[in-house]
Amino acid sequence: MTMLGLIDLIRSILVMARLKIISILTLFLAITHQSYAEEKTYREWTYKSADAYAIALTKNKTNAEFGMMCRDRCVFYINSGTQCTANKKYLVMMVTNKLSTSMDMKCVLQDGIYFQVLDKFMTIFNESRSASSVGFVSALDNGSISVSMFGLDGASNAINDAYNKAVSFKQRQTSAKN
Repeated sequence: MTMLGLIDLIRSILVMARLKIISILTLFLAITHQSYAEEKTYREWTYKSADAYAIALTKNKTNAEFGMMCRDRCVFYINSGTQCTANKKYLVMMVTNKLSTSMDMKCVLQDGIYFQVLDKFMTIFNESRSASSVGFVSALDNGSISVSMFGLDGASNAINDAYNKAVSFKQRQTSAKN
């Protein structure tokens, strides 16, 4: 496969993934005020789950939120209260005590709340389970920058719980189809 063919394939996958991201965010917003079947706190991180979803999240001193939401798949997101242009992709720099890398984040507006959904899932997954802190720096539409820092103490346990719950969702769905 040529590089252009691979890029086209990735774009097609991302278009399909966008629909799943929106459904995950819709579910997340619908359940944020409901009771949880399970809720655990691991130092700076919280794990919450119900029948069809799981979330691992932390908040920083400015009340910005960083986490991983899972339903039929998992995504990492930031909710810093910063407005962005819905459906627009932004370049973001992720920095930990072990790594710095750039990635895209997509602005998703759901029920009046802006979420920035991050790509490079496995990079974030691995770093959030092994680093001590993470920061995200991104350019905003008005020319300024947004900086959000988050502690990762307890992230490994909370993320593992959410990920394992997502795997069990997938297994139940597969069993129900058979």
